[in-house]
Amino acid sequence: MKKFLLIGLMAAIGIMAVFIPEKSAAQTISLVSASNGLARDTVTNTGVKRLTTVLKGYKATIGIQVDITKISGTLGGTLIPVASNDGVTWYAAGSGSLTVTDVAAQGILFAPPLGYAYYGVQWTGTGTMAGSFVAKLVARKTTD
Repeated sequence: MKKFLLIGLMAAIGIMAVFIPEKSAAQTISLVSASNGLARDTVTNTGVKRLTTVLKGYKATIGIQVDITKISGTLGGTLIPVASNDGVTWYAAGSGSLTVTDVAAQGILFAPPLGYAYYGVQWTGTGTMAGSFVAKLVARKTTD
């Protein structure tokens, strides 16, 4: 009797494992500079730099976290999320932006619209300054 009970319990666990949906893990990707190929780039004066990544497959949610660090001068400019379908021509993605201020460190989270092949962030500097930035994209297949 115990043998049948154990076999039944094992069968039930096996069936549950097949029908319980797997939790979707988040995919975290470091964005890479278009100019130096690294995960960190520096914006100097009125320069424009972009950190980007390709994103394959369906994603239900996307978020981009950007961290900025002051190097010298009076930090400023505008940071925006960008997207592209060809990786060559980039457009503002969504309505979010950050006016960069003159502090030692700052950051922002963006939630760009879905449906593009490439995602990134673009920082246009201003005045006499130097600042570095890094960004990570987090994508999930489900909204869990």
